Amino acid sequence: MRSLRSFAVLLAFAAAACNRPLPSKNDGGGGIGGGGAGGGAAGAVAGSNAGASAGAAGAALGGAGGGPTAGSAGTGGSAGSAGTEGSAGSVGSAGSAGSAASGGGGAAGAAAGAGGGDLGPIRLLIFYTRSGTTYPEWWPTGSERDFVLHQVLQPLEPFKSDLIVVSGLSNAALYMEDGGTVVHAASYIDLQHDAMTTLLTGRPTAGGRIAQGPSLDTAVGDCGGSAGPPLRLTVGKFELDDSIPGVSFGADGSAIRGERDPNAAAMRVLGHGVSSPAPDGVLESIYPALGAAHIDVAVEALARGKSCAVTLMWGDYVQPVWLGESGLLHDLSHVTNQTFSVVTTSNPPRTADDGFMKVQIWYAQQFAALLDRLRSTPVGSGTLLDRSVVVWISESGSGGDHSGYFIPVVIAGRGGGRLDTGRFVEVTPRPVPWTEINTLKRTQGDLLAALAKIWGISSFGDPLIAREPMTELLKP
Repeated sequence: MRSLRSFAVLLAFAAAACNRPLPSKNDGGGGIGGGGAGGGAAGAVAGSNAGASAGAAGAALGGAGGGPTAGSAGTGGSAGSAGTEGSAGSVGSAGSAGSAASGGGGAAGAAAGAGGGDLGPIRLLIFYTRSGTTYPEWWPTGSERDFVLHQVLQPLEPFKSDLIVVSGLSNAALYMEDGGTVVHAASYIDLQHDAMTTLLTGRPTAGGRIAQGPSLDTAVGDCGGSAGPPLRLTVGKFELDDSIPGVSFGADGSAIRGERDPNAAAMRVLGHGVSSPAPDGVLESIYPALGAAHIDVAVEALARGKSCAVTLMWGDYVQPVWLGESGLLHDLSHVTNQTFSVVTTSNPPRTADDGFMKVQIWYAQQFAALLDRLRSTPVGSGTLLDRSVVVWISESGSGGDHSGYFIPVVIAGRGGGRLDTGRFVEVTPRPVPWTEINTLKRTQGDLLAALAKIWGISSFGDPLIAREPMTELLKP
């Protein structure tokens, strides 16, 4: 049992406010935190004013290099004429690439060429599915840079070079006090709901499905005024009475529900409707169509700058009859393997029943369709996927027991050049000795804290949870 003293200490840490320097409105290369924020903004302006596509690279590398300057708007036809100590070099107006000079900034300048205009901020898209996944069918095999996708993630094969598959993170609903003790919620039901509350906040719950701080989408906000506010969308509903709001929370910790009607969301945000069934129909018949319509809204909102952060939440109170399954999605999850049986052995047993695995493969297909839409949307000389961070995540690990260990995470997109993609990262290698099954090594708070840096957010989450930001996922 945790002591009242430890609980008080935890609350004191959780109450600390995030220090969030916002990117410049003109930062077409993305508001990237680090030593050269000014250089990032200057590089973006150069890309915009000079009509070159170096806004992204100039901002990313100008910021990363630590030097205070980025390329200025040039008038000649060459780019990357200078590059020392993080200086991005000048950007030409004619669109010719130029050559890379010495230093990281020279490389940024050399990226100038086709395309042009304001590339807009780095976009965030959260793709949330409930109750975890099915192991071992989810896990890739192979090494970090040479891995093979199997069964559940196979639909993502065309996007493999744009992915970071992360295995072994623990949800912060199972968090650590001083001394490394794992603290569980009061009951199994509380743990389920607390896991959703903490998933995108990186903070323990305040009780009653109230968070102790904002979720990542809220923290990203409107990217310093360069895009519209966060957009939350929900496919279907959670539980019978739709009593669970989801995984998005405001700055004050209050839950923010997703809009269930894609057409209504489109009319409000985009100014026009989309083809979609009414959300109050027979959910088993319309769930796939609702999801597709929500994806339409999400992609257009990000592409047009109507939103900088979209959270797409897939409700679980539905029978996936379109997959030939009659049981409720949540009930199907309990037929899969439990966490202990799959993480403590080198040869985990296969799933006994494939109903939940069918659902996870279907979700992967929807995720792939989303990525295809983003990759098919041009931005400058690249794509919307290049300018986005897309995170597929669940609050639980194995669906069989809804444990917070080994939550499945797939990150897609290039984040404006900040994400080091094409990787399978195992933060907790398997098999895990049974004596260490309750030891938390890295949490999703560590992941969120690292991703937040892409938007210049220097600190995110509770310091007892986000203890070691996963900066190894980022490029310098």
